[in-house]
Amino acid sequence: MKSTSGFGKKQWDKEVPGHYWWQCQAQMLVTGIDSVVIACKIDAADFRAHVVPCDPVAGKNIVKAVEDFWREV
Repeated sequence: MKSTSGFGKKQWDKEVPGHYWWQCQAQMLVTGIDSVVIACKIDAADFRAHVVPCDPVAGKNIVKAVEDFWREV
């Protein structure tokens, strides 16, 4: 569950904002689940929920980015 003010409402109207989409992909990668539902409370009276399916290509990109990061540490 996320929350935002009315200023962020437009970001949630049709899809999950990009940074939350990537968070969902990472969580699905480590848990092995196929999809998640992410919800957002907008101010006190509005609500959006979206199903985010697992994207295997995104998962591979996340793994590569993590491996690259740890090689540099």
